[in-house]
Amino acid sequence: MTSADDVLEELHLGRRQEQVTVQQALPMAEEERRLLALLTAEPQHIDEIAAGANLPIAQAGALLVTMELKGLVRNAGAQHYARG
Repeated sequence: MTSADDVLEELHLGRRQEQVTVQQALPMAEEERRLLALLTAEPQHIDEIAAGANLPIAQAGALLVTMELKGLVRNAGAQHYARG
């Protein structure tokens, strides 16, 4: 590490502005709102999330990946997601 930017990047603090930019460019769809309403800080399996939102698992998975890029959710591993 040679600069403050290196530290911010290592701590993933520089990503916040990127996520805000993505959120502005890609507003939340109704299905994303439904998924976000179901999510908590505690990770849940994609099957539970999809069932709760009444969505096919493939569609829920695609939405969750998009939401992860927007910084709305985090992937906790093993197909478990929580609020970002």
